[in-house]
Amino acid sequence: MKLKQYIEEQGYRAPWFANKIGVTNVTLWCWINGKRNPSAPAQHLIKILTNGQVTEKDWEETGVKDG
Repeated sequence: MKLKQYIEEQGYRAPWFANKIGVTNVTLWCWINGKRNPSAPAQHLIKILTNGQVTEKDWEETGVKDG
């Protein structure tokens, strides 16, 4: 599942989710819109916060560099 889809389905606001991960809204926006991928530690945290619904595999499909 894509992070954007997860956030929308859960009814979360992006700033709240960004705060939970410890990143800025701009960084989260870049991840959601495929401009960048989260770092490996951030991907792991996202996997934990989404109860495994968004995993490392979901980022591999984007084709953008990590960082």
